[in-house]
Amino acid sequence: MLYQHKAIHVTPDDADETDLYRVLADRYPHPERYVRANMIATIDGAISVSGRSGQLGGPTDRAVFRTLRGLADVVLVGAATALAETYHQPQPDPQFSAHRGAGRPAAPVLALVSRSLTIDPAYPP
Repeated sequence: MLYQHKAIHVTPDDADETDLYRVLADRYPHPERYVRANMIATIDGAISVSGRSGQLGGPTDRAVFRTLRGLADVVLVGAATALAETYHQPQPDPQFSAHRGAGRPAAPVLALVSRSLTIDPAYPP
């Protein structure tokens, strides 16, 4: 099995989502072959503020998050994170719909991971 790691460093100057999409799509031209991971942490290693990670990011972080979702077919999220952040099924994003191509879903599917399997079957709302 081949493992490949590529880190992408994004600065506030790179925050234009259309350009981010192009850069990421060009770097990874075959979306069906890649797993992308995205996380955020403070300089001291904190991963949340009051139990939520969404407050940690700024405009550039949100642009990267949105762009990665625009490239994804599935968004894999821990169930506790999804509940804390009130994640919903992603909706088609007009910004990236033209780029998604034939044969791909209009929006990524939300997939939850749980160790305890105590997820309400009606989730996501």
